[in-house]
Amino acid sequence: AACGGAADLSVGSGTGPTGLYIAYGSTASGGFEVPECVASQVNAVLVFEGDDASNGDFSSRVVWTSSAPDTVYVSDGIHPGPEGVIIPAGSVIGLKPGQSQLTATFSEFTASASVEVVPLASLQIEPQLTDIAAELDQAFRLKLRPTAQTAELDVTTSAQWRFATTTAIASVAESNGIVSANSANTSATATLV
Repeated sequence: AACGGAADLSVGSGTGPTGLYIAYGSTASGGFEVPECVASQVNAVLVFEGDDASNGDFSSRVVWTSSAPDTVYVSDGIHPGPEGVIIPAGSVIGLKPGQSQLTATFSEFTASASVEVVPLASLQIEPQLTDIAAELDQAFRLKLRPTAQTAELDVTTSAQWRFATTTAIASVAESNGIVSANSANTSATATLV
């Protein structure tokens, strides 16, 4: 009874968690490969007694660690990553070829998976060379092939665009690679990275 009587505060008769595993893609994984320089999503799945439908994605609630943080970065979803941007919890970025042990911990449960970072097959900016007339825009695309066996991906809007050195002759939109030429009075070269 509200405001003065005894109340029943029970919350149900559900079961507690029985385990934790790391999933890459849609299945549990003891190990997986990620391409260098590409963010990949990994999930920490808390297992409850019963069918798989009762399992839950706890990626944002676990404590993530990488045994080799200079090789594999794993995001906690709170702190900025290698490029100064906050990415979802459980996102991993292969910083350089090599191996790391990824660990997720929640309460008394711990899960781990080995991660191998493989070099990119290719990464290129298209078009590679171009002249831009004054006060016009030129769209550039960033094409990535994670491995020789995978299709080429357009990652233009996933990249952070900038010039190798600061320049007054043009500007680039950080989010989409569109370069705008500022002046017709200058003949110079700028390098996109």
